[in-house]
Amino acid sequence: MQLSRKISGLSPSQTLVITKKAQDLKKSGKDTVILCAGEPDFPTPLPVAEAGIKAIRDGKTKYTANPGIIELREAIAEKLLTENGLKYSPDEIIVTNGAKQAIYNGFRCLLNSGDEVLVPSPCWVSYVEQIKLAHGIPTLVFGASVKPQAEEMARKITSKTTALIINSPNNPVGYIYNKQELIEIARLCQERDLILLSDEIYEKIIFDDNKHFSPPALVPEIRNRTLLINGFSKAFSMTGWRIGYAAGPKDMITLLNRIQSHQTSNACTISQYAALEGLKNPEVQLEVRKMVKTFSERRDYFTSELDKIPHLSYYKPEGAFYVFVKVDHYYNQEIRNSNELCNWLLDEFMLAVVPGESFFSEEYIRISFAASWEELEKGLVRLKKALGRLSQK
Repeated sequence: MQLSRKISGLSPSQTLVITKKAQDLKKSGKDTVILCAGEPDFPTPLPVAEAGIKAIRDGKTKYTANPGIIELREAIAEKLLTENGLKYSPDEIIVTNGAKQAIYNGFRCLLNSGDEVLVPSPCWVSYVEQIKLAHGIPTLVFGASVKPQAEEMARKITSKTTALIINSPNNPVGYIYNKQELIEIARLCQERDLILLSDEIYEKIIFDDNKHFSPPALVPEIRNRTLLINGFSKAFSMTGWRIGYAAGPKDMITLLNRIQSHQTSNACTISQYAALEGLKNPEVQLEVRKMVKTFSERRDYFTSELDKIPHLSYYKPEGAFYVFVKVDHYYNQEIRNSNELCNWLLDEFMLAVVPGESFFSEEYIRISFAASWEELEKGLVRLKKALGRLSQK
C-alpha cells in the first residue's frame, strides 16, 4: 500500500510531540512541570461559555452560512474598524475553524505550485509545513537579530517570490514590529508585488507601552494585497472552541470561502455564538485585560529569574506568552542541540519546554509562562539545577 509521499514527508509539530510526552508522564504519576503550552491557562470567560451553552439550549446547532453567521461577521467588521482602523464589509470576512485553518486556506488559495513565501524566522513551525502542503516553497529569513527587518526580507526575494507572512506579536520570540518597521514591510510588499499575510492572533497580549498595528492601517495602498488573520484562541482563551477568522479583499475571501465549503463547511455554530459574545460583552474585555496583566507580571518574574542564570540570553517578550532563551552555551558532546536538551530536561528533571529546533533555531528553547505561579517557580528551580549540572561537565 502506497501512501502520500508529500504528507509522509511532513514534520510533526514538536510542540505537540513533547507536550504529549510530558502529559503522559504526568498521567503516570510523575511530578512533571509543563511549560510548553501554546494556550492561556485561564478558563474561557464565563459570559462566553454561557453564550455557547445558551446556543445549544436555543437549538442553534445546525449548519450556518459557510463564511459564518452574519452577526459575527458584522461584529468582527466593527472590531476591525474601531480597534484597528480598518474598514471591511461582512463579505470580506470569513469565520474559520481556528486561525490555523485561515492561514492554511490562505496559502492554498493564494499560491501556485513553486511559488515562494518569505517567512521571517524564528517562526511558528506550521507556516513552513502549510506552505509545503499548498505546493509552495518556504524561504526562511533570518536577521541580524531575532526580529528580521524589511531590508533583510528584500534580499531573499526572487522572481518566484509571491507572498510574505509576518506574525506580530511573534511566536516564539515575543517581539512586536513597531509602526515604522511595519510601514517598511508594507512598502516592500507594495513595491515588489507581494501578497502579505498578517498573523495577528496575539494582538491583545501586549505588555508595557507597546502597541499593535495592522499593516494596511498604516499603508492603505496594501489593503488589496493583504490577508489579515486573527481569532479568539489566545486573547479570549478559547483554544478548544476552534474559532478564528480572515479578512481581506473580496476576491481573496471568495476563494477562501470556496475551499472551506469543500473542506469543513462552516466553523462550529456554537463557537460562533460564543465568539460573538466575546466581542460584544464589556465584561469579557475586562477579563482579557486582567489576563494580560497577569501575563505581564509572570513575564517580569520569569525573566528576572532567568537573569540570575549565567550564560543565558533572551529577547524580553513585548507580547504573547513565551520566552525564547539562547542555551547553546550548555551544549556538549552528549547534548548537541535543543532537541536533545529538551528531551534530557524532561527525562531527568521532569521539565517540559519546546526545542528551538521546532522554530528553526536550534540554539534556543521556548519556555511558556502560560502556567500557574507554582508551576513557574518549580520550573525555574529545575531549569537552574539542570543547567548547573551541565555547566560542571
